[in-house]
Amino acid sequence: MYLNTIVVEDEAPSRELLIEYVIGEESLNLGGVARNGREALEKLKESKFDLCFLDINLPFLNGLQVLEQLDYVPYIIFTTVYREYALEAFDLGAVDYLLKPISRDRFRKAVEKATSMMKTRDGVAAASDGSRNQGLFLQQRGSHQFVKFSDIIYLTANNKSTILHSIEQDLEFNALIKDLMERLPDEQFLRIHKKYAINLDFLDRLETQDNGKFLMFLKNEDETVLPVGSTYIKALRDQMGL
Repeated sequence: MYLNTIVVEDEAPSRELLIEYVIGEESLNLGGVARNGREALEKLKESKFDLCFLDINLPFLNGLQVLEQLDYVPYIIFTTVYREYALEAFDLGAVDYLLKPISRDRFRKAVEKATSMMKTRDGVAAASDGSRNQGLFLQQRGSHQFVKFSDIIYLTANNKSTILHSIEQDLEFNALIKDLMERLPDEQFLRIHKKYAINLDFLDRLETQDNGKFLMFLKNEDETVLPVGSTYIKALRDQMGL
């Protein structure tokens, strides 16, 4: 298994060291190098990477801001000189956190951890087959939160913000529901109402009412029932083959 890898680092000595380490690992393929946040964002959007060594402190956009703008997020190993970022890095779902200067042994342990996660998560045999869990990095009250697509049950529009109802908790983000929908997989998420969008994996059943309107029953602990807006019925029929 070869993991397509990108190194994002603005400091030349650290960048060259990481490149040397990546090239020296049989399981890694160096697919890209970026020297600042803007360049990283461009390359991560252009190509699909399995693994990203990402410096937190970058020119133009920092590492956290880069992640916020990605639709597809590879496995992340953060690199920085600041130890205080460690807790936030793991809160964001990072595979590991490397404190500079990075030794080869510590680098290899992080790679082994990433490789192990990619092999075992959800029974996936290889990271590049596109079936592993992906997610969103979103900002909430000054911090950054990583939410896996597979954990999202449904979304509720709340004026200029959106409440994301996940398996573990409800999270409110300062983003319009239509903007969040653009960052979610079309085949998995469906807008059903001006206020609601659902993860089709959690759809239990669809019932037609006497007035011809639809109700959606979800498979969650609350047994949520949501209405289908009249302007969304055609899209619903098309996507579900009704």
